[in-house]
Amino acid sequence: MQNHQGLSFLPTGTLLILGLVSVAVTGAMCWLAWHRTGYRKWTGILELLRFALVCLVVVTLCQPEWLETRPPDQHPTLVVLWDQSNSMKTRDIIDNEDISSQPKSRAESIKPLMSEVIWKPIDNELNVVFEPFSSQLTPAAEATDLNAGLSQVLENHSNLRGVVVLSDGDWNTGKSPVEAATRFRMKEIPVFTVGVGREVPLPDLELTSMDTPTFGVVKKPLRIPFVIHSTLGQNRDLNATLHVNGKPKISKMVHVPAMGQVQQNMIWTPAVIGDYTLTLRIPQDTQELATENNEISTPISIRQEQLKVLVIESYPRWE
Repeated sequence: MQNHQGLSFLPTGTLLILGLVSVAVTGAMCWLAWHRTGYRKWTGILELLRFALVCLVVVTLCQPEWLETRPPDQHPTLVVLWDQSNSMKTRDIIDNEDISSQPKSRAESIKPLMSEVIWKPIDNELNVVFEPFSSQLTPAAEATDLNAGLSQVLENHSNLRGVVVLSDGDWNTGKSPVEAATRFRMKEIPVFTVGVGREVPLPDLELTSMDTPTFGVVKKPLRIPFVIHSTLGQNRDLNATLHVNGKPKISKMVHVPAMGQVQQNMIWTPAVIGDYTLTLRIPQDTQELATENNEISTPISIRQEQLKVLVIESYPRWE
């Protein structure tokens, strides 16, 4: 962009016509007045001044402006705002070319759009910046605050040309993103959204949690609660198996309702002290595509129970 300067006018069509008519009529009347006086010098000067005043009034009504265009010191900014909340870890993106493959997570599906190569064609005109967002909670990845993410972009970038939002569209904390969108609209900054994820969850059986303590006592029963979540359309009766260091130890039949979840527990009695890895597994259903969430592993340390008593007689001592 080169420097450009000049005078510009912004007249309306009606004003332009009336102005030209006024100038023409004034010029004719001034000439007639000068002609009637025999072309006297001072009369001609007076009529010329009158004509000049009318011309200045018409020019003023046409809104004259002196415009000067200069190239910016830096390129305008395009911000690519990508969602890093935990909801983006949901695996519900199916590859249409390979349906039998494991579904991809929402975060994996937006990775191609976060590459600098794809934005290379506009890199000479715009400064492309990648910024993550989630929420203001602790930890931040537990929720999605679209309004806070968009508002922060407005505060951090003065020469902003546009924003591209990569998200699954679920905002569950903070103010409504409509508030930030209104601010962008008032500043005439476009916001482009790229949504990822499915509106309906894939059919799946998921072990959502297994609450294992960090340590246990040898030869004492240990209660291990767990939760199974289902997005299948029918009820299921499945066999949950607890493995200890890779070997199956306990099995339990669990009834899982359709589109719901169930909480159950297993009782395990460790026989020997030491460090163990407990793995809870459920079988793969014929309808589910993602199987990596069908098991959970947690470490546990089994110790010998020791009871220490402080006896105070004359001198404190442990027994």
